Amino acid sequence: MIPSVSRSTVQPGQEAPDFLLPLVSEEGQIALDDYRGRSPLILALLRSLWCPFCRRRVTQLAETRQKLERAGVELLAVTEGRTEPLRKYFRMRPPRLRVAAGADPEAHIYRAYGVPMPASTPEYKELRATVRINPTGEAPEPMSLDAVQTWQREHDRFGQIPEDQLDQLRSIRPDFNNIHAGHFLIDRAGVVRWVHIEAPIDDLSRYGIFPTDDELLAALRAAGL
Repeated sequence: MIPSVSRSTVQPGQEAPDFLLPLVSEEGQIALDDYRGRSPLILALLRSLWCPFCRRRVTQLAETRQKLERAGVELLAVTEGRTEPLRKYFRMRPPRLRVAAGADPEAHIYRAYGVPMPASTPEYKELRATVRINPTGEAPEPMSLDAVQTWQREHDRFGQIPEDQLDQLRSIRPDFNNIHAGHFLIDRAGVVRWVHIEAPIDDLSRYGIFPTDDELLAALRAAGL
């Protein structure tokens, strides 16, 4: 079993952990209390923009936001990148949704919500090397996780900045190597109603695959929101 340094993932029915984060899509800060009592929230916890899948996800979520808003639900994306490089990127590519930075040294929001954060162990590195994935269906064939990310960075149209590579190197730490994205539906009372985790720490076959708009809207209906 590959260990994780995060606690168990927050489950439906549990109170959503509070947060206060700097916005990178605009000036100011954002907190869970800004939504409490006002609107349900889809909270998307993503990797930094060095990851081509999460860079693309931010672009996709701009369209998702419009559908959610028609259903009376707000959307907040969080990336683990550093605040100023993220602001630089989003000045170049305005995201059309609210995006916050979760780049404190201890990755508190990721730990609080319990997204998988596998440690830099030989077992995890072997898993990254042996898995074969093609999550967007664009690569010529399934590849190892690192190889398909490299291919995607070379071929996608979602832009990148020089700081991306530095953030990627900073993310490889002794205590955790990576963050597996999580999407959480939180109701007006601040209770988690639905959870989607990109990939468990011991199975990377769904790495880079995020919930579709239809899945998000179905979660809203199932929760009665």
